[in-house]
Amino acid sequence: MNPNGPGREVITVQVGECGNKLGTTFWQEISGEHCISPIGAYEGNDDTELDRLAIMWNESSTGRFVPRNLLCDMEPSCLNGIRDSKWGSLFHPNAYVFTCIGAQNNWTKGYMNEGQLMVDVAMEGIRKQAEMCVSLLGFQIIHAISGGTGGGAGSRLLEEIQAFYSTETTLDVSVFPSIDNSDIVVEPYNAILSLSRLIDSANQCICMDNQCMFDVVQRAEFHKGIVPTFKEVNTLASMVLSGGTSSLRFPGTLNMDIRKLMVNLVPFPRLHFYASSMAPIVRDLELEDHVIISVANLINAVFHPNNFMNKMKLYQGKFFSTSMTYRGNIPSHEINDQTQFMKQRYREAFVKWIPHNIKSAIVDKCHVGFYRTISCLGNTTALGGFFGSLADKFSTLFNKKAFMHWFTREGLDEQEMLESFQNCIDLIDTYKTYVSADDDE
Repeated sequence: MNPNGPGREVITVQVGECGNKLGTTFWQEISGEHCISPIGAYEGNDDTELDRLAIMWNESSTGRFVPRNLLCDMEPSCLNGIRDSKWGSLFHPNAYVFTCIGAQNNWTKGYMNEGQLMVDVAMEGIRKQAEMCVSLLGFQIIHAISGGTGGGAGSRLLEEIQAFYSTETTLDVSVFPSIDNSDIVVEPYNAILSLSRLIDSANQCICMDNQCMFDVVQRAEFHKGIVPTFKEVNTLASMVLSGGTSSLRFPGTLNMDIRKLMVNLVPFPRLHFYASSMAPIVRDLELEDHVIISVANLINAVFHPNNFMNKMKLYQGKFFSTSMTYRGNIPSHEINDQTQFMKQRYREAFVKWIPHNIKSAIVDKCHVGFYRTISCLGNTTALGGFFGSLADKFSTLFNKKAFMHWFTREGLDEQEMLESFQNCIDLIDTYKTYVSADDDE
């Protein structure tokens, strides 16, 4: 591998417990695709696995491959667990960024007060990583928005990255709280405050719903009779993220990167949120009787509401556009034929005023354990209902001023909470406007 890399590098930043656990699973997933061992050694024999490693990895003087990432948290327990795990030595020792204070599930602590120290150290780490890049393409930021660190400090870090690296693209991966089940009482406050910053500061954002991902895994794994854990959920999410970066990392007939993704999926600056899905869910090698699934059946599965990782009424909204990443041994002519068929079959699911709203990428190398897969990212107006459910939860608490004192005593003004809420309502109304406009045509 060229030690200077081919350019178009991506820096991954993981924030908070959820972000770090999901991010670590993501690195395990793509390390398997590139035959990189837990200590960073290459164990494969295929040049295509090495050719573009510099996009996501740095190569050390000893020949080890080290992820170009930072693991950030406001308290050390989660990072200590990762460092002591089998994959902990894959990451550079300086990639672990933490303080010892903790955000205590309070968005304000992460955004305004104690979290600033962690953000300052992280920005210095990002600067050093960026200086080693030949041609930095952008950033991938992985975090949850319901907690103090992932939501508060993650929002602050996103704003800092946008301020210092305004010409680079950011792809934010946000895990949203479950609408029905929650273990943090103030999640609605944290989520709405974070969502408002995502509206203003993110270039694009993949939205994932915790409970919905649990449901997807449970439906897929029902034959085993097991109850999904966060390990299986993180594996599912990491496979979707792997699909999103695969065109950067491997050759194929058509390509896609995070900048092209934004150009093709974001019709208006504020409407930069994506729903995600993938098919199949269960690795082929885990099945006793394997039959290679046709492209048509994969497309039907990936567009089925049960496979999307967001709790929303999918077909009550409409897609502005979608990005489809096909991986594995799939002839390009078959994809072209099925894409034309899909445009006809699902034409009512897309807005009428965007003529070419399906972007395809074809990657020869598949996920580990699969013969062929499709990953889908879609910008849909149905996300307005998803965000609306969060706004309703916020209103229920805020109208009673319940738990407000934990935020105001940390310096957050009540008016700022109202402005964040109104920013989210404006976004929801914008989605409704485009649904109505398309129905009127």
